[in-house]
Amino acid sequence: MLIGMSRPIHRHICQLAVALALTGGFATASAGELEEELGRSETRVRSEAYPLVAGRTVAQTALLERLDRLGYERVKRRPERPGRFFYGHDVFWIYSRAHRTNGRNHRAALVGLRLIRGDGMILGGVRADGEEFALDRPGLAWLEPETLSESLEGDRANRVPIAIEALPDHVWQTVLAAEDTRFFEHGGVDAKSVARAALANLRAGGVVQGGSTITQQLIKNRDLTPKRTFGRKVSEAVRALALEAEYDKRDILQAYLNQVYLGHVEGLAVHGIGAAARVYFSKRAAELTLAEAATLAAMIQGPNRLSPQRHPDRVVERRNQVLGRMEEQGWASGPQARAAADEGLALRPSSPVNRAPLHFLDWASEFTREKAPKRLDQQRGVVVDTTLDPWLQHLAERSVRHRLERIRLDHRRLRNEKLSAVLVALDADTGAVLAYVGGDPDRRRDEFDRARSARRQPGSTAKSLVSRCTSDP
Repeated sequence: MLIGMSRPIHRHICQLAVALALTGGFATASAGELEEELGRSETRVRSEAYPLVAGRTVAQTALLERLDRLGYERVKRRPERPGRFFYGHDVFWIYSRAHRTNGRNHRAALVGLRLIRGDGMILGGVRADGEEFALDRPGLAWLEPETLSESLEGDRANRVPIAIEALPDHVWQTVLAAEDTRFFEHGGVDAKSVARAALANLRAGGVVQGGSTITQQLIKNRDLTPKRTFGRKVSEAVRALALEAEYDKRDILQAYLNQVYLGHVEGLAVHGIGAAARVYFSKRAAELTLAEAATLAAMIQGPNRLSPQRHPDRVVERRNQVLGRMEEQGWASGPQARAAADEGLALRPSSPVNRAPLHFLDWASEFTREKAPKRLDQQRGVVVDTTLDPWLQHLAERSVRHRLERIRLDHRRLRNEKLSAVLVALDADTGAVLAYVGGDPDRRRDEFDRARSARRQPGSTAKSLVSRCTSDP
């Protein structure tokens, strides 16, 4: 449901074009669309889709950089699955992922850009069957919107999406060993696990074990509020059964691996195995060893209580339990499991990445709070579609950052001073905001948004008006 369209910064100067939609559960069933169709509790702030038109080169459109930001993989031949591209001599092939833009769902699709050999000038479009078409106006071909943030507060690290077919088996098998060994056998709700958990809790006199399947956990995290009630558990089970009837098991598992919460690091929430592998071990998820994969799987039970940085002994104990289950299930041999259990944590931490344009995000958050206050109070999700161009935003932040550093270097007395600058780039035809820097791009040093909140004298911009007024009779 569309509930808002645009809002001015200052009347007649520029405008933030924003579409605000409520997220609403799982509604489509082709591969890849499960992760695109958000649950009711998820939030996304997204950029504008980038139109692909004729008359500009690959370099001028920063096509390679834009695809890299979207997480596309470069391959050596025409791509055969979504999320890949091939830069050929005559055609630049892009296999787009399923996505939503301009209020419509779009399935994954292969599209080519006909090039002039040598300088990479885009001449037109090519369909998967070889038929050519004109790219004479925006809206015929585009790059999908980029997720700017998964929260209105900017407190989540950027995810690193993974494809399950690109992972060694032991990476996802350790997650099943930790959370749901019968995942490929049940239909969304595992009666045996529920009974086993109920018996363990009865013996312990409290809740010591859960019976939720991975499918139920995915539903709970994406589609339901955090309230623990009997009604919510029933809803969770019913939705899990429906999801299993609609989607392939591996699609559900991939969505879970990309969504699962794995702790807070440096004030940012880390979600997904891909991001966690970077943050805790400084490597790609596909490069994780058995011991490292088991460590991340072990954390799922209590990501902060089992933090490898703060509670290494706890997470090692839980990791070794996971390795024991790997051996029991026949997913790892006895020598493999014991060798992994003998390893230390061997952490190689990296700071989590947060590319959210924070001053702009504050603005989008104010707009959302104004339009959907009850929705946010109930911890429901929203999708905020903006006009921001993420590559131009990157260039704007880099320009401001370099300029401030240059000033500090040129003026020694200012090296320890708090400096700031503002840069707002607009579409000359529509007034839409394409890039927005409200101060120092590192908001930890500069939370004040000078673009919208600072009061300043008009300076020379008013001179022509003043001169005309004084000269008129």
